[in-house]
Amino acid sequence: MNKKILAFILILVISLVGDNSILLEDQIITIECIGVSYIGSGITVDDAKKFAVNDAKRNALEQVGTYLESNITVLDHIVTKDEIQTYTAGILKTDIISTKKKVVNDVFAIEVQIKAQIDTKFLDERLSNISSDSQLKKTLEEQKKLNDELTRQIKELKKHNKGFEKNSKKIARSLESGDWFEMGYEAYKKEQYDVAEKYYTKAIKLDPDIAVIYNNRGLVYFAMKEHDKAIKDFNKGIKLNPDLAMIYNNASLVYYDLKKYDNVVKYFTKALKIDPTLEEVYYNRGFAYYKLNDYPSCIQDLKQYLKISTNKSGEDYRVERFIKKLQSTVKMPDLKNIKVDDSVSKLNNIGITKITKEQEFSDNVEKDIIINTTPSFGDDANNEDGVVLVISKGPEVKYSIMPDLYNMSLSKAKQLINDADLKVGKIIEVTDIDKGFDRIIGQSVKKGKEVEQGT
Repeated sequence: MNKKILAFILILVISLVGDNSILLEDQIITIECIGVSYIGSGITVDDAKKFAVNDAKRNALEQVGTYLESNITVLDHIVTKDEIQTYTAGILKTDIISTKKKVVNDVFAIEVQIKAQIDTKFLDERLSNISSDSQLKKTLEEQKKLNDELTRQIKELKKHNKGFEKNSKKIARSLESGDWFEMGYEAYKKEQYDVAEKYYTKAIKLDPDIAVIYNNRGLVYFAMKEHDKAIKDFNKGIKLNPDLAMIYNNASLVYYDLKKYDNVVKYFTKALKIDPTLEEVYYNRGFAYYKLNDYPSCIQDLKQYLKISTNKSGEDYRVERFIKKLQSTVKMPDLKNIKVDDSVSKLNNIGITKITKEQEFSDNVEKDIIINTTPSFGDDANNEDGVVLVISKGPEVKYSIMPDLYNMSLSKAKQLINDADLKVGKIIEVTDIDKGFDRIIGQSVKKGKEVEQGT
């Protein structure tokens, strides 16, 4: 069975909330929303504009959530308003319509109006993926936690009607970092790894404290086979957020590629300590145990995977078959140079009854003795795949065509017999005045007859 290795990609988006109008045209939801942010006390106009766009986007998502919560049956999914906002953020497309300064509660502010669009076909695809991939759901939820924290910090600045220049700059850089991250993710999906690496690196320079960016850049390096850089990024992400299970999983995939299976198990185990519901991690760690020849642990993990699996693609059936095969796996005994009947008995005694017999000629192994087996001695064998016994037929019997020796000299006749891999037998000399001197006048085997070589 082919192994399936599953990577978890964290899609960082600035998830947002507010008001205005919704139009539904050909499955495209179009929303125009307004966002506001204060200026002054360390908050620059540029930073305030970013905060206002953030506010407008959150308003847009709020309206999308409200609208779709009552119309979600069209998409054949059942989700809450909060979940809709979480899953929609990454596919919300926005354009700024206008920007203007105004006074709000005697404080200067920036007001931004945006037009946002959601393609319900893309949303339907995302919801379908979430229903069959528990890790995508967890990933988006993790993103929302990060995004909500940024929004909370922005609200704190507004709430106190005063800014702290250092904090506002950091928040603004984090918002810009999210934009570069989005572009990096889009490039990654298109397998434009050089571009994705460039965008993720810009995102990290703007905000070097977000674990998910290191995680996704690590996946880019993994795709580029730059294993050392990938491991370095994953470990940095783990240091920033040691409770993010998916980073441990992705680090394990790099070690799997390097065939360092002890490290694979180590990182998968850490992921499961954080979240024991990660079905793909049980699957992946199971096969790491298999590579380490730890079959009991492999079977245990794969059974746990089946127990919690939401897979609907038929993979569960293949896993069940693999477990069944592994449970009947034994080490192949040494059957070379043993008689056929004795070999069959030995195999039956260890549970192998599916036996195929093949025969080969051998100059070195006696007839009805085992020449070799598949699997070989010491390798894994099981009754589902069966065992092949190659049995000796003894030396191969070859034949030559008896040459016509009539009227040849004795030396020439001997040469022809030797050339045909035959042996000269008895030579009878006779006197016959009607025949030529020193010429063959008869042969015991007729010309043209097939004769076993060596005769």
